[in-house]
Amino acid sequence: MPRRVHLALISWLSLGLGAAGGAAAADLPVTVPAVKATALAATTNWTGLFIGAEGGQGWGTDQLFFPGPLTRTSGFDTSGAVAGGVIGYNFQAPVHNWVFGFEASLDWADINGTTPCPLVGFDCASKLDEILAGTGRVGYAFGNALLYAKGGFAWSRNRASGTSRATGAIVERTGQVGRSGYTVGAGAEYMFAPNWSAKLEYDYYHFDSKTVVATTPGGTVLENVELTGRSLNLIKGGVNYHFNWVPPAVLARY
Repeated sequence: MPRRVHLALISWLSLGLGAAGGAAAADLPVTVPAVKATALAATTNWTGLFIGAEGGQGWGTDQLFFPGPLTRTSGFDTSGAVAGGVIGYNFQAPVHNWVFGFEASLDWADINGTTPCPLVGFDCASKLDEILAGTGRVGYAFGNALLYAKGGFAWSRNRASGTSRATGAIVERTGQVGRSGYTVGAGAEYMFAPNWSAKLEYDYYHFDSKTVVATTPGGTVLENVELTGRSLNLIKGGVNYHFNWVPPAVLARY
């Protein structure tokens, strides 16, 4: 075979193989790194700012101390309802299911109880009007579901009063007083729609003792009353809206 024909055949074969290889490569599926997809899915689910509303039922115990020979009431039961709002932020580590966050909550409360006073013929009562809490929380996500535990600082606004059994009139009362303490709890949350989740949560609160001045309804000072350590259990349900905002610096790392 002449040398010129031989070289021409080799050139045509090379071009044909190159074209076939290019067509085959064009038909291959494009592979997206699994880590990138997982990171985006994780940040979509739980990372970001959220706000919400909550409400529920509470129960617990309280006790009041007075000066003099008859110094205290027996421990007595308290119960009532709460309702309020929350704001917080979650961060779910990319490629992992652990979720870390913090939240602040403010609940208006109507939790009260009554017991016989040390002085015969009178009933003593306490009332919790407000609960403020700031907590950190850690959870584990199962896709749209999140199980979490939480704990942190708590503060409450309380008052006490004494009522005559004979007339039903208040004869002694305190102003509202703040009591600080702590809270721990656990809950479950489910993302039922884009940006929306529902939760069910249990919280335990303990508030320190606080002494406050008791007066007559007219303002005459009678004595100091000590509101002793109060314990409180709350079962709360709520709905949160998630803004799903992720800091650009976080996404840039993955």
